[in-house]
Amino acid sequence: MSRTTVAPFSELKSHVRDWRYATLSAEERRDLRRRKLGAIVREAGLYVPLYRETFRAAGVRPDDIRSVADLPRLPLLRRADLAAASEAERLSERAVAGELRSERSSGSTGRPLTVRFEQSTRRARDLRFLRALRRVGYRPGRRVLLVTERQGSGWQRRLGWARFPLEEPPERLARAIAESRPHLVYGCVTPLRLLSEWMRAAGWTPPPLAAVVTTAELLDPRTRLRLRAGLGCSVFDFYGLSEVGLVAFETPQEQGYRIAEESMVVELLPADAAPDLFRIVVTDLEARAMPFLRYDTGDLARIDESGRIRHVEGREVDCLRLPDGRRLSPYAVTRALEGVAGLGRYRVVQTDPQRVRVEASPEPGSESAAALATGVEWALRPVLGRDVELRVQAAANGSAADPRGARVVECRVGAGSGGTP
Repeated sequence: MSRTTVAPFSELKSHVRDWRYATLSAEERRDLRRRKLGAIVREAGLYVPLYRETFRAAGVRPDDIRSVADLPRLPLLRRADLAAASEAERLSERAVAGELRSERSSGSTGRPLTVRFEQSTRRARDLRFLRALRRVGYRPGRRVLLVTERQGSGWQRRLGWARFPLEEPPERLARAIAESRPHLVYGCVTPLRLLSEWMRAAGWTPPPLAAVVTTAELLDPRTRLRLRAGLGCSVFDFYGLSEVGLVAFETPQEQGYRIAEESMVVELLPADAAPDLFRIVVTDLEARAMPFLRYDTGDLARIDESGRIRHVEGREVDCLRLPDGRRLSPYAVTRALEGVAGLGRYRVVQTDPQRVRVEASPEPGSESAAALATGVEWALRPVLGRDVELRVQAAANGSAADPRGARVVECRVGAGSGGTP
């Protein structure tokens, strides 16, 4: 998949095995994950200074981690722990600097990380992404439109995929869809949400699409329904991280999210201050140059009876903080606002445990701004409780709460520039 290197035969065999992962027996899948985990743990515990010290402090040797069940013997590592360490402390001493690529995480929590990885890891991530797209109907030769800030890869251009920048207005995105007529649109939630709003106002009908795949932001049910209705196709959410790539994804055949098990170990641990939610902790089975073992993502999920991820509820950093110490999922906020008649764009911002501000715009032709403010108040009061002062700023001209570049629910309590707890 690289322009400058050819994957060795052993790597190609690994990619083929991963591609066939779903067809392997349960025992073969367990054996594959055990071998991958063992290799990553040995690399981290012996050659990565940060993890070498982590193992020593925990009284654990790399050989003690023989299976996924042994992983809890290691402590969790948070983004703050990784940000406090130098790049040299996070990098394997066996990594060859000239053969590595760098990528910087989004920094949405205020602590961006520089991640370095081998070409083989990049290829593994690309193929993982393609396997997930295949699950939602993509086949080579079909066109894809990427609505993302990331630069397109060489292999994506060779497949005929097009790229559309995030910052462009929705009418230009509509024109790009009409001109390129893609089979599938993949992109961040916000520009797709703005597209759905523009389509309703303009009465524009898109060319046929097989699917829309969302990523990078919280996909609330209201946005999902509007995208499905406006674009006339199924909507699937892909959950991933800049640090490790794709982690889990929705498919037409299943409820909830399928973990990319051939490449990831995902632990769902109870969230102390958020009842009924679980912290998403990942171990990357592919990245050896800069491993991620028991990485606490800071993201929260709601699970079903089988323990499967049902919804990704957002980042812990975006949970509202109630006066009694509890945290409220951003998903609970967006869910409460779904039933507000005439509500168009909105943004919820908290700067103090006792105060929440909602910036809201009515949909065209809906009731007055005053009526909208009342509806928002009635919807959120049962969720926030009586001890929180709720201020609703409703604009009659529909210009307020443009979410471009901003999160729909944002907690700034105790935050510096990035909203970090």
